[in-house]
Amino acid sequence: MKLRRIAGKSMEPTLYAGQIILVLKKRRYRKGDIVVFMLHDLEMIKRIADVSDTAVRLLGDNTTDSFDSRAFGPVPHTAIQGKAVLRLPLTFI
Repeated sequence: MKLRRIAGKSMEPTLYAGQIILVLKKRRYRKGDIVVFMLHDLEMIKRIADVSDTAVRLLGDNTTDSFDSRAFGPVPHTAIQGKAVLRLPLTFI
């Protein structure tokens, strides 16, 4: 279980800069899940757009202002740190 603060606008209107989210490690991730992942030592948050056996394709909700799999390609499952399950103040995602 981790708390993370949102930076940037790539997940608007779902998540806004400055909001805090609760992230939980899961065994499986599905299309539509919002996940925290590592990309070149940078922690990022995006929504899973597609899942394969070895990787996931990740997109920001704000597609006009998001650095995501359209730029860096699919991400291996091992890069996923966890799923965003709550935002503070308390609301389910």
